[in-house]
Amino acid sequence: EYLEFLKNPEFGGLYINWYYGNKTVLILYCLVLLCYNHIFVLQ
Repeated sequence: EYLEFLKNPEFGGLYINWYYGNKTVLILYCLVLLCYNHIFVLQ
């Protein structure tokens, strides 16, 4: 049942969107932290 669920194209698309969406959020979060630390160090 679980494998059939994974084979569902709709679910596969949602999983890929969630996976890459989270990667994008993590990258943006890291960039914000780096910028914040840089500004904090300059002050």
